[in-house]
Amino acid sequence: MRRFEREIWLRADPRSASVARSFAGEAAEEVGCDRSGTDAVRLSITEAVANAVEHGAPCENGLISVSAYLEADCLTTEIRDCGNFNAARRPANGLEERGRGLQLMFAVMDHVEIDAVPGRTVVRLAKRLPS
Repeated sequence: MRRFEREIWLRADPRSASVARSFAGEAAEEVGCDRSGTDAVRLSITEAVANAVEHGAPCENGLISVSAYLEADCLTTEIRDCGNFNAARRPANGLEERGRGLQLMFAVMDHVEIDAVPGRTVVRLAKRLPS
């Protein structure tokens, strides 16, 4: 498999989600994801970056990182911040408009992993490439 690695650093600002979405979409298209895979990657990155901005903390440089790479026939993306991860509670009822980001990520991605230690959170999302 060919080598593919990209990384960007973004301000911990809600507007960064749209930059991350474009970055992830371009990466997905470049490695050959189909339309539904590309849409899933875009959606998941948007949710993960929004969570990092809202619930995480920027690193010393005031930024969070978003990376994309190929691993085991998957496009894998990582969103890193320097906050402390606390599992989000489920909405109290089905009418809540917020709090569904993790559920969306699990629904549309092939693999979701949250690696959290005090002072660092990495959300790893993987989408299988079409065969």
